[in-house]
Amino acid sequence: MDSIKRIALVAHDKEKRELAEWVQYNWKTLVKHDLISTGTTGRLVEETMIAKAGDVRPEGLRLTLLKSGPLGGDQQVGALIAEGKIDIMIFFLGSYVSPSPRRRCQSPFEDSRSLQHSHGL
Repeated sequence: MDSIKRIALVAHDKEKRELAEWVQYNWKTLVKHDLISTGTTGRLVEETMIAKAGDVRPEGLRLTLLKSGPLGGDQQVGALIAEGKIDIMIFFLGSYVSPSPRRRCQSPFEDSRSLQHSHGL
């Protein structure tokens, strides 16, 4: 990835620890891009990157925090995808089998992910 990408990072509650581990491993690459995340996940991303950078905010970190997922952040990400304002979405979905209160909020991601995939992203 030579150009700056707009990367959305989203994780279900039970997957936030896994996302934090992934960010720890990839933070030097992520800091080169524009990051967008829902509230709680975004704060975790920021804290993780600061810790990896020696307890200072990494130079160049560009992180946009949206609302918390169940409070409209999931829809905000979906709208950004629909508007073509997200190049890559990294979604730690987890494995669940029963519907959750957030189920309705997840469907925009699933729909837009399928749409984006069908267009070769």
